[in-house]
Amino acid sequence: MDHISESAIIAQAGDVLRQRLAPLGEIDFLYLRQNKLAPCEALVVTSHSQEWRQDYHQRRRYLKDPVVLAARQRVSPFNWQDCSRPNAGLCEAGSQCQRVKGYTFAVHDPQQQMSLLSIIRRHDNLTFSQDVIPRLADLQMLLVALHEKTVILRDDVPALSAREQEVLLWSSRGKTYGEVAVILGIQLSTVKFHIANATRKLGVSNGKHAIRRALELNYLPSSLY
Repeated sequence: MDHISESAIIAQAGDVLRQRLAPLGEIDFLYLRQNKLAPCEALVVTSHSQEWRQDYHQRRRYLKDPVVLAARQRVSPFNWQDCSRPNAGLCEAGSQCQRVKGYTFAVHDPQQQMSLLSIIRRHDNLTFSQDVIPRLADLQMLLVALHEKTVILRDDVPALSAREQEVLLWSSRGKTYGEVAVILGIQLSTVKFHIANATRKLGVSNGKHAIRRALELNYLPSSLY
């Protein structure tokens, strides 16, 4: 995938959501992507104001948002009425929170990445459930598509080189360092050099941990050639 900035990812996802959610009328939305093993980093796309997004993202309010916490344990869409304190972080005054209704969809992948999509209506919400329920399958597939097209960009983990990715990926498939050297046509010492570099970059203690960490962060290509 070509490297694009986080701001471009946010803009593209926001455009898609506004277009696809338009049939639901006047609603707010929140799309969040998070690595469950590194939850402090998240990609946040929302129709809320820029100030709201900055506050939610910079203060990492998603770490305590009960909707996000519930989504980490769910695989099926859920109504906020089924979630404990569902409106925390969405508004300040309790009287305002009482007027908010929402549905949240979640998707989880083998790399421990989670995405959620919340659709929220603050006013005229008497028919909200009737509007959403017939579209549950479409909204879930919309989330799946977004999950496949977005990525969390992290500045605190240096990028792995192409060769480091190759070495880790072959190792993740059960190849010994010697076998990796033969496959790639390089010296065993060079394989160990790349493993050591990847281990240092990923902040782990050994090659096995580096493989696991790279897979968790979705840093390895899906195919080699």
